[in-house]
Amino acid sequence: MNEPRHGTALVEQRIRTLLAELAPGVHNLGSELIHSDAFRSDEWPRSVYALDRTDMEALLALLDETRTALADARSFRLAHPADAVDPVRHTPERVRAHLQRLGWVREGGGRVAELWHPVGAPEQRVTVPLIPSAPDYAKVLGFLVSDLADLYGPGQLVVLAAIEAAE
Repeated sequence: MNEPRHGTALVEQRIRTLLAELAPGVHNLGSELIHSDAFRSDEWPRSVYALDRTDMEALLALLDETRTALADARSFRLAHPADAVDPVRHTPERVRAHLQRLGWVREGGGRVAELWHPVGAPEQRVTVPLIPSAPDYAKVLGFLVSDLADLYGPGQLVVLAAIEAAE
């Protein structure tokens, strides 16, 4: 346990190490193992009660369930992505910065909108609306968000967050 690890990752590593050392039918974890350096650390001193196999398997199941829930949230699809678009946070400048970070280039456009495509894939185009006060700004940007989520798979909310964070 020399590498610095924190929180859930440290606990999960400790639990998986312990369970791997035990035969499948063993429920009493044994003091020689629960006091080993592979299991204990400064955060979990020797004087702390050790869980039994059932407790630890339940914790690992919760960790797996949480990972599944997080993955589902990342791929969450909005019924109407335009409903989540905020013209103040999802500006044309931030959309451009996000597309550039993804390796997209401006193909052309005018005063109202621009067309962008990924380098080497001009058939995959998105429209970047340029006037946040336009009545269809959220709708057009919603299509762009949906298209990027479909291409890259992170989910529409993650795309919106990445646009908001783009500089």
